[in-house]
Amino acid sequence: MSSLLDPLVAFGTGNFYLSNEMQALWMAVQGAVAIRHGPNKEGKLHWFHAFCLSMLAGFAGGWVGFVWMGE
Repeated sequence: MSSLLDPLVAFGTGNFYLSNEMQALWMAVQGAVAIRHGPNKEGKLHWFHAFCLSMLAGFAGGWVGFVWMGE
């Protein structure tokens, strides 16, 4: 029975091949969506400005979390 749940547990805990890369990709997508529905609603930002804001929004949460936890 546990062999059937092993892939689910590995996925849920982020212990699988390319886990870090996939987490980084989806954090970037989440940041891009947040900027697209927020500061760039009208689509008037220059593409590089929107890109920088997306990177900041996507990855700042991961960085700030460690600072808040003091690690």
